[in-house]
Amino acid sequence: MKEFMKELRYRFLEILKKSGWKEKELSELKAIFLGELSKVEVEPDVFEFIVKEIILDKKKNLQKRLEIASKQLGISEIAVLEILFWYDPSTYPLPSDKMLKPFKGNSAMDFLNFSKDLLKREKVRNFLDLFLKLEGELADVQTQETIVEDLARRINEIDLPFASKVSKYKEIYEILDRKDKDKLLSRLKVHDYVVAGLVRKPKAPLIVDGSNILWFGDLSFRIFDVLF
Repeated sequence: MKEFMKELRYRFLEILKKSGWKEKELSELKAIFLGELSKVEVEPDVFEFIVKEIILDKKKNLQKRLEIASKQLGISEIAVLEILFWYDPSTYPLPSDKMLKPFKGNSAMDFLNFSKDLLKREKVRNFLDLFLKLEGELADVQTQETIVEDLARRINEIDLPFASKVSKYKEIYEILDRKDKDKLLSRLKVHDYVVAGLVRKPKAPLIVDGSNILWFGDLSFRIFDVLF
């Protein structure tokens, strides 16, 4: 599980290096995020500005950066901390459910201080290790299962007319080992074409099935009847 999380962080950092984010980068990041950030509705270029601003703009103090990002994204300041976790898990906590449950305050700065105290008490090296430890004695197994279940839930929400949305989960699917890929596929209840969009690597720009053209280009979805 730890290696899986490291792979996700590596992907986050790779996207961070890019400029001119498009829908692809936005979708991949939302697939990586575990909290409120996974559901934000914002244009890719705006999201790029917000993410890089909160990480790189050291002219403003952290509280101010969190406050601005919170208003721009429409989520809590604590939830915004997840951006910083993926950037630097040695300094910033992941605001997971099990981290938030014992926290009695309201502000992001209070949560940050609470998390640092918890890190010391649990005697772990960083907030990634703390996240794993809080999942229980079988953290690797339990947390991996949670991620597979969460990924299955997200994919099962995709209807056939919007099948191209599954492409944003391909990076995460590829990171999973064979056993977890099988677990994920066994939990999917979507149309076969949605599953195909997840697991297949098209060798041609067009996939035709019967009377419908289903995939066109880089997994962009098109469906229409052939009239002859």
